[in-house]
Amino acid sequence: MKLGIIGLGKMGSRIAQKLYEENHEVLVWNRSFKTAEDFVKNLDRGPAAKALKVDMKIFSLPTQGSKKLNLKIEGSNESSENFASPRALATIEELVLSLSKPRIIWLMLPAGEATQSALDEVQKFLQKGTL
Repeated sequence: MKLGIIGLGKMGSRIAQKLYEENHEVLVWNRSFKTAEDFVKNLDRGPAAKALKVDMKIFSLPTQGSKKLNLKIEGSNESSENFASPRALATIEELVLSLSKPRIIWLMLPAGEATQSALDEVQKFLQKGTL
């Protein structure tokens, strides 16, 4: 799943981190672009994703009384290398337009002016089907 997170405070950053660890593609925006850049630079996929990088060799051995199976799969699970790195975006417009439809945008901002301002900006670029 690809989604945008607006707001990287205590809750927003933890939500973005968790989604990233679960191998979702995360785009982030914060009022302070440096905060967003630092967040992305310091992200860690976590132990579950690191386990995906382990080389795997799977062999099927015949059990007693069964026909011999000629199944052999070898190789690395390279899918973890294909996950998109999170991106810090400079504007809300860039974040919204970088998401494919249906767009999923999650605001984690304090109630009041910060939330209203972000909603007003996001709304300029929304179309039917945005969550």
